[in-house]
Amino acid sequence: MKNDLNVTEFFKNFIKGFKVFFIISFLVLASSAAILLSIENKYLAYAKLAPVNDTNQPQTPNLGAFTGIAGLAGINMGGSKLENDVYAVELMNSRSFFKSIVDKYDILPDIIATKKFDQIEMKSIYDMRIYNSDTNQWNKERLEGRDYPSIQKSYDVFKKMFEVSRNDENFIVTISALHESPVFARNLVNLVIEEINLRVKQRDVAEDERFIDFMTKKAEETVDIEARKVFYELIGKKYQELALKSSRDYFVFNIIEEPVIAEEKYYPSRLLYLILISFSCLVIYSSLLMSLMYFGYNVFNSDKSFTGIKIEKKEHIQR
Repeated sequence: MKNDLNVTEFFKNFIKGFKVFFIISFLVLASSAAILLSIENKYLAYAKLAPVNDTNQPQTPNLGAFTGIAGLAGINMGGSKLENDVYAVELMNSRSFFKSIVDKYDILPDIIATKKFDQIEMKSIYDMRIYNSDTNQWNKERLEGRDYPSIQKSYDVFKKMFEVSRNDENFIVTISALHESPVFARNLVNLVIEEINLRVKQRDVAEDERFIDFMTKKAEETVDIEARKVFYELIGKKYQELALKSSRDYFVFNIIEEPVIAEEKYYPSRLLYLILISFSCLVIYSSLLMSLMYFGYNVFNSDKSFTGIKIEKKEHIQR
């Protein structure tokens, strides 16, 4: 039979059962603390980037009919070209870009096999079950018989620790890396910034060189003096652009905020988790107590066992 809840009786039972609540909560918190302590600290490194302003770049004259001709040759002469910063963000998130930096730099052990970070020597300690840093060999048994981790699985792990985002309002790009080693996290962000600037720069320079070769060929083929003059004017402008692009290290992005080696961990927030767990225990205990009282059970009896718990159904005697 359902009974109306009495606030005074509820608090009396709450206090009587506090010893039970304390014991259970202590065990839960101790177990949670042990689990949280087994999780390695992770550190965040990030950089804020601004797209390079191309207003000082020499302006290419109106190309008119040459645009269609160059397009047939596979040369982009402006207009429909994707903005470099948008292209760079998409490229950094791609599997192909990840593969290119893995092929160029020895970063797979840090991505796949890092176990923890040595604060004294400031270096990563690897899981010997996956990777032996002394012999530079991978454990084939953990890699399904492969000599090296697969790009697909490595990329999946990489995406969990690496993030690129672009603010559509101010166009600021943020690159961040979360890792057991604050040194590797900082180095990874710097590496990506350097590589993305280089990749896009190489793409644009190669495109300009193809444009110059195409226009030079057309100028040599034409017999019209005025047309030849236009061709060489276009070639001169492209040479100016090419010289400017080749001289810039930060081709796509300028660094607003450089990544640093984090001194404080970013994850896990152990104290916050323990507070949330304690609050959850309190809520569960209170809800259970209210439910039992609502359905007419005597919950605590001080003369029964070390916990004082005795759940009895209240009997309603009819006279």
